Amino acid sequence: MKVFDLMRIKLRSVVWLQFFIQTLFPLLVSLSANASSTTHSDDIYFSSPITPQTLTNLASSTTSNGAEGLKTSATNIVTGTATTSVQEWLNQFGTAQIKLNVDNEGRRDKSSFDFLAPLYDNKKSVLFTQLGVRAPDGRTTGNFGLGVRTFYTENWMFGGNVFLDDDFTGKNRRVGFGAEAWTDYLKLAANTYVGTTEWHSSRDFNDYNEKPADAYDLRAEGYLPAYPQLGAKVMYEQYFGEKVALFDKDHLQNNPSAVTVGLNYTPIPLITAAVDYKRGQESLDDTQFSLNFRYAIGQSWESQITSDQVAIRRSLAGSRYDLVDRNNELSCSTRKKRAGFYLQI
Repeated sequence: MKVFDLMRIKLRSVVWLQFFIQTLFPLLVSLSANASSTTHSDDIYFSSPITPQTLTNLASSTTSNGAEGLKTSATNIVTGTATTSVQEWLNQFGTAQIKLNVDNEGRRDKSSFDFLAPLYDNKKSVLFTQLGVRAPDGRTTGNFGLGVRTFYTENWMFGGNVFLDDDFTGKNRRVGFGAEAWTDYLKLAANTYVGTTEWHSSRDFNDYNEKPADAYDLRAEGYLPAYPQLGAKVMYEQYFGEKVALFDKDHLQNNPSAVTVGLNYTPIPLITAAVDYKRGQESLDDTQFSLNFRYAIGQSWESQITSDQVAIRRSLAGSRYDLVDRNNELSCSTRKKRAGFYLQI
């Protein structure tokens, strides 16, 4: 039995290593949510044990086929257990969203993909990670976040989060800090963004340097209780710096600000159509049309294509794993490079 116990430990180690690599998460998901959509235990775990029957089959293969049989059986165990582990992980609650975005000039570079997964979950709180990728103005940008949401106050959720935003193309980075307050049919959020990259050569302008602009925003989003498919939002954002590309790189402003209002329609939980109008200084404006596909991992397909489920999604319990509402795109401040003069004697 000691041999089998040792083999079991080794096989489980291989399984979890493979599972970690496949998920590509920066943190190992060691504490998991394995409850239903409406109930949560205090501390939730999952495991995929190797059963005694599995070990019996392994011993039988070793006896009949020697080393080759042992190798084949071990491979089957690893593959089967890894598959089961991945499926169990996917069956945890989480949210994946694909956003297809088109502006009033026909550009689609603001499309994106975001994914939220809980790391630890109980009745009163949830610790989660959120990952995202997008490419505004041809700048491939990744977002890596960690947050917590608490449900200690009746009918309210209060949460906080921290993000790292990385413009891989332009070599710009910033950190973001956010706060959330949600209740049924209403979400409030505030975010601040702080650049961590110093001045360096601009990717878009010759003879210019750039760095991420500091900023903050305030957001509110609400839905009609009598008709939860229809929602509205408003946002105010303020940036600080010289020649900031708040709208696009062709319109640079000093310390710009803007107000955004939007409407969205969700016929079924899987699909949301939205239109946002942003108005800034110097009469600059922009209209964005988007189609969002939101898949709640671990919930049945029927529940995501049934219109009656939209009202549940607008409730505090139904929005528990919604994505963080923040600006995932970096806006940069630019300034002309200083000319150097050299005197040679």
